[in-house]
Amino acid sequence: MNRLITLTHERLERARTPKGGYTAKQLKVIGIGWPAPKGWKKRLTGQKIALSKFIEFVKAGKNADYLTEINNALPLLTPPVVNIPAQVGQVPDKKTNEIKKHSHHKLPKKQIRNIQREAKQTHRRIRRAVDLQKNIIQT
Repeated sequence: MNRLITLTHERLERARTPKGGYTAKQLKVIGIGWPAPKGWKKRLTGQKIALSKFIEFVKAGKNADYLTEINNALPLLTPPVVNIPAQVGQVPDKKTNEIKKHSHHKLPKKQIRNIQREAKQTHRRIRRAVDLQKNIIQT
């Protein structure tokens, strides 16, 4: 799973252990030492990590409910998109496959529209999965 997700306060809170904390193993997965330094969650909020790494983070906390919710949403996601530039105007280097910092290349408008359309579709699928899970939990 190459897909990147953004760490949010809600995601970090929901990934807590059943007792309400975090384990050393969980923090190690996301690159935080033990004991966790003050303000670690605030520093991580907004950063992007691989979805597979986030799932490993949740597994290490043994939060079965949240893990089930994530696993149920996975089939609704479109397959991971590889080599899509991070921002318009940035293209991956052919040799290293890394995004060039100051690229003068522009993506064709059609490709930009396709990327935007895929992002909207993915967002809708995720929202539907989350709403479906909320409905299941409430009933």
